[in-house]
Amino acid sequence: MLIGISVVYYKYSFNVTEIAIFEFIAHLEILINLAPSPKKIYLVDDDRIVCHSHTIILQKYGYDVEVFNSAEKFLEKHPKPEDGILVLDQNMTGMTGLQLQQKLIDEGVDIPIVFITAMYKAVKEAATKNGALGVFEKPFDPKELVDLLQNS
Repeated sequence: MLIGISVVYYKYSFNVTEIAIFEFIAHLEILINLAPSPKKIYLVDDDRIVCHSHTIILQKYGYDVEVFNSAEKFLEKHPKPEDGILVLDQNMTGMTGLQLQQKLIDEGVDIPIVFITAMYKAVKEAATKNGALGVFEKPFDPKELVDLLQNS
């Protein structure tokens, strides 16, 4: 007797019989590994309201957001981040955004960086010269940030 099972996972559909169950499991494991995982965003800003609002928006678009209220706190947890995108403010207590960018460059860390700052003119040239993906002036349309992140 054959038992038929219909399974839908992500955008894929399978018909499985008792005989093909092991083959199905192998396909399912491959699909789990191929399914897109959320892109990691490290948000570094000492303004709690900015962090809260940006986190809500980024999560709405499927990003996994980890928030830090200072560059030092970020470095404590991720001294040499290997994945994700760093979204940071320039003017923070302690280490500034540009100082964090330079420290990561000096350490050989290659992570995409986006600045969100009220000090646009002072930051744009130095940040982009050091490889920043973009610089946004506060206040800005968060959709512009999402568009940049989706294209990076």
